[in-house]
Amino acid sequence: MEAFMNFIQTANVVLFIVLLIAVVFCFMVLSQTNRKLNRLRRRYDMLLRGRGEMDMEALIASHGADIEKNADKIREIQEEISSSENLSQKKLDDIMKKSAISIQKIGFHRYNAFDYISNEMSFSLALLDSRSNGIIITSIFGRESSTTYAKEIRKARGLQELSEEEKIALERALREN
Repeated sequence: MEAFMNFIQTANVVLFIVLLIAVVFCFMVLSQTNRKLNRLRRRYDMLLRGRGEMDMEALIASHGADIEKNADKIREIQEEISSSENLSQKKLDDIMKKSAISIQKIGFHRYNAFDYISNEMSFSLALLDSRSNGIIITSIFGRESSTTYAKEIRKARGLQELSEEEKIALERALREN
């Protein structure tokens, strides 16, 4: 035992340095463990999200209830979207039906109906829908009087005989397709 005491007395500086290094190492390990524990605590708090103290079973049950609530909300929203899509489709169908019979093709031709009149005061105007049905309006301007005619068009053909100018207006409308 006396040899041990002599060793301690002669090597006390070395032992102090070794113990000091061991204490610093222990503090480093303790600090690293404390950081890991804090990170784990933050994750656990995030997992609980303000639900207080719970065990894992209660936490999982709580999350399951949240999932069910969200699934119910998703189903409600899907039903609303579905009914909204149906309504939108009906409105779109109505618009498509109405637009099929609306004026979509227009042909216009100006000309001089008489040799003694200039400035192309007469005209023929073709107004057609998507099925090439509609009318041609012709206005003939003269010094003494003006006359306006309307002729019905079915499937790009006149029900009455068309003049050359009316044919030009009809061709221009059909080209506008």
